[in-house]
Amino acid sequence: MLFSMLMLIRKHPFMFFFGLYLLFVVPIRSLFDKPITLPAWLSTLLVFLAVIFFLIIRDRLYSKWLELGLRYALEAKGDGCDSHAVKAAKYFMKSALLFGDAGIVNLGLCYAYGFGVEKDPRKAAKCYRVAAEGDQPYSEAQLALGLCYADGIGVERDKIKAEDLFSKALCYEANPDKFWNKNEVLMWLREAGERGNANVQKYLGDYYMAGNDYAEAVKWFRKAAEIEYDYSALHDSSFRGRKKRGEALLKRSIKASAYMQLAEIYLHGGNGVEKDEAEAVQLFRKAAEQGNADAQVALGRRYLDGVGVGRDEAEAIRWFHKAAKQDDGFATQYLKAIEDGDPEAQIDLARDYSFGVGFVENETEASKWYRKAAKQGNADAQAALGARYCDGTGVEKDEVEAVKWYRKAADQGHVPAQFLLGKCYRDGTGVEKNEVEAVQLFRKAAEQGDAEAQILLAGCYLDGVGVEKDEPEAIRWFHRAAKQDDDFAEVAKQYLKAIEDGDPEAQCRLASAYEGGWYFVKNEAEAVKWYRKAAEQGSAGAQTALGHCYRYGKGVEENEVEAVTLFRKAAEQGNADAQAALGNCYRNGIGVAKDENEAVKWLNKAIAQGHAGARESLEKIDATSNQ
Repeated sequence: MLFSMLMLIRKHPFMFFFGLYLLFVVPIRSLFDKPITLPAWLSTLLVFLAVIFFLIIRDRLYSKWLELGLRYALEAKGDGCDSHAVKAAKYFMKSALLFGDAGIVNLGLCYAYGFGVEKDPRKAAKCYRVAAEGDQPYSEAQLALGLCYADGIGVERDKIKAEDLFSKALCYEANPDKFWNKNEVLMWLREAGERGNANVQKYLGDYYMAGNDYAEAVKWFRKAAEIEYDYSALHDSSFRGRKKRGEALLKRSIKASAYMQLAEIYLHGGNGVEKDEAEAVQLFRKAAEQGNADAQVALGRRYLDGVGVGRDEAEAIRWFHKAAKQDDGFATQYLKAIEDGDPEAQIDLARDYSFGVGFVENETEASKWYRKAAKQGNADAQAALGARYCDGTGVEKDEVEAVKWYRKAADQGHVPAQFLLGKCYRDGTGVEKNEVEAVQLFRKAAEQGDAEAQILLAGCYLDGVGVEKDEPEAIRWFHRAAKQDDDFAEVAKQYLKAIEDGDPEAQCRLASAYEGGWYFVKNEAEAVKWYRKAAEQGSAGAQTALGHCYRYGKGVEENEVEAVTLFRKAAEQGNADAQAALGNCYRNGIGVAKDENEAVKWLNKAIAQGHAGARESLEKIDATSNQ
């Protein structure tokens, strides 16, 4: 009964709306003591509201019921519980009633296998037909129905209908994971692929590639790439030739896409396929010859990099021109860079080489393109080239050359270049040290709103570097930086917490900045000052760090006894680094009498917290004891 109702509603949707009329209007009329006649407009409005309500909740209910069906089916397959299978079939029925194609195909699978319902191939075929022959044919249903006709399952055997259904399935949005019997759906797809449906072949290639089964993906992509089409139809612009031209364009697109995917697989290799760059180039060429712009760009890039083929810039440009005629963004930008000398395009190309976007990563080539743009006066390129000379990235390290390019960019008001040049003057990198000049450059960038420059300038005021020491002015610049919307604002907030609020964790971070020379001139004595402030408030991390300063005489006179005192305070609070340090002091007799038992005790406490160094120290004690 319910199945018959489902078939009726799916074939004749107006019956569903008649049901809504019976469901909403008739009960309202029955509320009155005597029969009444509702105005036509009111009846229509009630049905209209019911339809709107249905449309609102339909997708949510459909998705929920389909998911529940799949979950119950999964449980039934796992534990063999019949009740789970029955519930799965019921939820598939419910989702099918809401015009869900995946639901009705799942229900068809239930009837085909007797899963939660009595096995009935005819009902299975009816389910597939409803989804396959709708206004928007469902690909998986077309394949299932095609197989039914091919083998005479639930319908009279008809090879012509089978072939038609197999050939019509587009499978652009196919997804075997939406069905409780995924292997059966994959079998439908493979059957259609074996029968020559190029759409399905391409889909299967993508499916197996996504699943990292490259060997199987190659098999299906190769089948899709073998598709033939009428080349002459591509140039037939007549009204009569419109359909053939559309078919030819579709087939050419599938062919090119299949070649493209094959090329990508061979270019990188792995997952069952041996890397073969030369084969990749040949496949890119085949796709490019089909007019695929992505393949034309990929082939051009291979010629530029000399990957799988001899380096040939002229051939690369030829393919980029072909892609640019199809409005490919990369090809257009590259041609602007190489032929028109456009500096922005040259910078984009430099970044592509630097990050390996579309090319083999090549910092030398990146520097070459930054230099071309920098020589044209582009400040971004000048600053980038300066940074490369400073770090030795893609060029031989040359701090003097770095300063030269930073200066060119800074003279144009380039903010990052101003504070980078300022750091060079502050630290004497590539130029004679000049803290006053550094402050002036930091100020220029800071006044333009750069948070990092504001922090650097605040540090100068805090320490009296290149300017008279002025803590209120330092705090003012920290506050300006803290108002910015970037990562440096968080750094400024932490320093303000240390200076204004006396927050021990923030004081620890400020001490680390002085110790490491981050944002400030490296100053170990100043680091000790801030570690001490935090340590006096009971910060175990600060006590440990201050202990190391006393242990090694960093920023303070060496004092091993004081170091042990600080390590003990932190260790007793459960700090693993301090426990390991204290254990090693007892092991080696540093600042305290040598005591192996005490060493083992503290090292074990650190090991219990996962401290790797403590474990190594304990192993050394064990090795010595066993000798």
